[in-house]
Amino acid sequence: MGLSPELETQRRRSFYISYGLGFVYLSMFTFVLPSMYHFLVQLDSTDSLFYGICLSALSFSRLLFAPLYGYLSDRYSVKPLVIAALCMSAAGNLLYALSRIRYLVLVARLLDGIAAGSMASVISFLTRATTLAERTPTISNYWGISMIAVIVSPAAGVGFAALPDLPSWFSNVTAPGYFMVTLCVVFIPL
Repeated sequence: MGLSPELETQRRRSFYISYGLGFVYLSMFTFVLPSMYHFLVQLDSTDSLFYGICLSALSFSRLLFAPLYGYLSDRYSVKPLVIAALCMSAAGNLLYALSRIRYLVLVARLLDGIAAGSMASVISFLTRATTLAERTPTISNYWGISMIAVIVSPAAGVGFAALPDLPSWFSNVTAPGYFMVTLCVVFIPL
């Protein structure tokens, strides 16, 4: 693209950060799957319909909000949108971990989905920041790393299920929420 070496390095770094965000966004969806049912049972909800609603809540709210993020990405800078989404995701995951009634789990998953809609902003950024020749490999890398999250995150969530119960606010079913908060907070300053 004819950029100075420093700008080219910064541009490449932003691609790697985008790949990491793709990993985080799809981890939000799958990381809590192994423990969510047990968490809802602990909250006195054995209703399989409610469990299904909680599972689909993130995808549903992402479906609704991705077009809004795409629209806002065309109007404003992507970085503030992604930072706001990471903050919202951290709040949603913290709400998930601290939930004491089943409806808060649902609200937490909806918040996470709203934040995950910002994947549209990240893809928008990648399409603008790449040349035509770079675009396909860059977007492929983004989705490849995102799909790794779909494979790795549930396995990591199962690992949390093996944790012994510690204090009531931190257990094997709430640990995935706290872990996702940590991931979101790590990405905010990047």
